[in-house]
Amino acid sequence: MRVIRSEHREAEGGITVSLLFKTREQLLDPDDPSAPPQQELTEEAEAAIISNFDAVPLKTPAVLEIRFRRYLIPTVHPSRMQSATISGMCSTNTNGTGGSF
Repeated sequence: MRVIRSEHREAEGGITVSLLFKTREQLLDPDDPSAPPQQELTEEAEAAIISNFDAVPLKTPAVLEIRFRRYLIPTVHPSRMQSATISGMCSTNTNGTGGSF
């Protein structure tokens, strides 16, 4: 099992939860034949997200930041979370350091 590193930072009246994945397969289920926008998260990724957000106090604005070794996947503000998809988060980062799948 590969370790998913996490970091919590306070910023702009809320908390940013940053998860560092070593590989794409650690985030998205490699056995799921669907394309990435519909591809299921791995159980390991789901557990990491849930356990890290359990530590965030209720009613505190929170942002999830997904990272892969060198790349930052753009964050989705909580107000847009329902309409966000993995495909929306997998575009190239505007600061030039990001990558896409």
